[in-house]
Amino acid sequence: DLAQQLENLGMGTMLVDHMSVDGILASITKVGERFGKAEEARVLRESLESRIENVRMAARTKPHKKLLLSIGRELGVGKVTGVVAAGAGGYHQQLLEIAGYTNAYKGSENFPQLSREHLIRMNPEIIIDMVNVRDAEAIGVENIKADWKSHPELVAVQNGKVFLLLGDEHFVPGPRFVATLEWIAECEERGAE
Repeated sequence: DLAQQLENLGMGTMLVDHMSVDGILASITKVGERFGKAEEARVLRESLESRIENVRMAARTKPHKKLLLSIGRELGVGKVTGVVAAGAGGYHQQLLEIAGYTNAYKGSENFPQLSREHLIRMNPEIIIDMVNVRDAEAIGVENIKADWKSHPELVAVQNGKVFLLLGDEHFVPGPRFVATLEWIAECEERGAE
């Protein structure tokens, strides 16, 4: 509807799919062609595809651990509540698969909200908490990580495998998604950043 309204006002629009890795890559080509930058778009896309393939190749040699990707929750309250996780489909699920992890969430929702019981039943081996910069600065990284201490029964908490993925860019599917993918793939080596 919005695109049609803009077209009616004489403004050109272009719809792109950023709900999947293939959609993001295709949008680079599409935007490049639209704005006379097809060669630059081709070079960028090839670079991103090469980096994706490097992650995919490295993932073949590692065990596929269960990973919970928390894409939102109430932060810094001394416990973990309101977890919204990467679910059954879409962009985040694809990143986990490419990076060689198994999504700890096994249901059918794309963005499930998880209760304590869900978390205990899933019992992830690794937890990645996506946190925007504003919250990290206001609440503090250590306070955000400390919330997970309210779940000492989880294997990831017991083994110190709770990592914070800081940065607003990780929430927005776009050309920078490969940096997010690389971070996820290397989270155990990187530790908390």
